[in-house]
Amino acid sequence: MLKNYFLAFLFTIQLASFAQLTINSPDLPNGGEEIMTSVALTTSVDHTLTGVGFTWDFSSLTPSLQRYEIFDGAGTYTGYYNALYSAFTGVPTTYGKVNFTASLLPIPGITVTMAYDFFRKSTTSLRQVGLAYTLNDSLPLPFEYTQADYVYNFPVNYGNVDSCNFKYSPHHIIPAGTLPFYYGGTGKRINEVDGWGTLTTPYGSYPTLRIKSTVTQTDTVFLDSVTGGILFPRPTKIEYKWLTPGAKVPLLQIDENIVFGAPQVTSIIYIDSLRPEVPYIGVNEISSSAGFKVFPNPAAEVLNLEYSLPVSGKVSINIFNSFGQLIAVVADRVVMAGKQTISLDTKTLGLKAGVYFICFDSGKTRQVKKIVIGE
Repeated sequence: MLKNYFLAFLFTIQLASFAQLTINSPDLPNGGEEIMTSVALTTSVDHTLTGVGFTWDFSSLTPSLQRYEIFDGAGTYTGYYNALYSAFTGVPTTYGKVNFTASLLPIPGITVTMAYDFFRKSTTSLRQVGLAYTLNDSLPLPFEYTQADYVYNFPVNYGNVDSCNFKYSPHHIIPAGTLPFYYGGTGKRINEVDGWGTLTTPYGSYPTLRIKSTVTQTDTVFLDSVTGGILFPRPTKIEYKWLTPGAKVPLLQIDENIVFGAPQVTSIIYIDSLRPEVPYIGVNEISSSAGFKVFPNPAAEVLNLEYSLPVSGKVSINIFNSFGQLIAVVADRVVMAGKQTISLDTKTLGLKAGVYFICFDSGKTRQVKKIVIGE
């Protein structure tokens, strides 16, 4: 895969008026590319402000986790999905990408242990055309968009406003009645390029366009025991994205949900350089490695941790949700040398069904593992 070691070099610095800044298809990712990002917990900056020739200063962002945004090229998914999402059959795609934030479905007893999104890029748009869930760590369930979600329409210029209605349902390869439930969704996206200027993050300062996207969505669930469908409206989602040519992903993206009329920030992600002092989330963190074990995984009410120290020293163990928000501090103290075992009550920790990351740091060893909490 092509890594972004020289990403900063690829950024195009606009010498002309920032008002002429334009984002086109080549400025968005291709299959095989990887971008290092940091996840921050909070910001004191009002991210809703915007304007012409505006200056956004987010230099005070502090990363809690880091991860690569990896864009898998068509043909590099698992064999099952290659057959469904390819240029020749099923739903043609340009790349697929792990969705770190999707962790729940409104279906009793069902937990999403992996979510994956499929996108199609052309000279005129970037649109989501498919998605897939792995349910209860074993069942792969693909969906296709019968009406695509147009994330961007090119060219992206200041003042642009566009919208689309999208709809997805189980992939047509799944015969009706195969699953004990039906799940699908409909929604609307409104994109507005509402500002341009200069953005500063811990990674640097760049000319940028600001896009505000408003996404409304309603899920539909049919259960065998229920006559008719059940509608589950999701909270309205607002995405604030700062783009610059050549960066491939937003320099900064802040998402919020509108809950009972009040905005709640759910995610802050920005392009960053590798910071060895910050816990790193890999794509395959679910497997155990020497020195730090988590079991069972998936877990229900009890989660066991096991590790061994060669000498006494301070140990920090923290649990984050998929947005990078700190959920629980398991340990932050000096521990004696030798084998250590900890049993955690997931209910006491407030771990609802979903995907989490547990970070272990002994000063000399830092490990991050993905854990799944079931119903």
